[in-house]
Amino acid sequence: MSRVIKEEGGYYDRDPREFQLRAALIYPGPYQAAINSLGHQIVYFLGNSVEGVMVERFTTDSLGSIESGADLKAFDVIMASLHY
Repeated sequence: MSRVIKEEGGYYDRDPREFQLRAALIYPGPYQAAINSLGHQIVYFLGNSVEGVMVERFTTDSLGSIESGADLKAFDVIMASLHY
């Protein structure tokens, strides 16, 4: 996990083995844009609020998930935050 994420304050640092469902939340832009998107943050918060569900974020400037560095193929569900 990067230093930037540790300083973010709103991330969930949990062990993925403790959850029945792992979901990937993709933002079609860089990390800085994703953390400034209220809609993206709400989906991330609500997803992680569901018992048994773990949501990790992906952006265009990271090769793996922001939280754990996992590949997209490691997730059960893939969600995308789209806007215009």
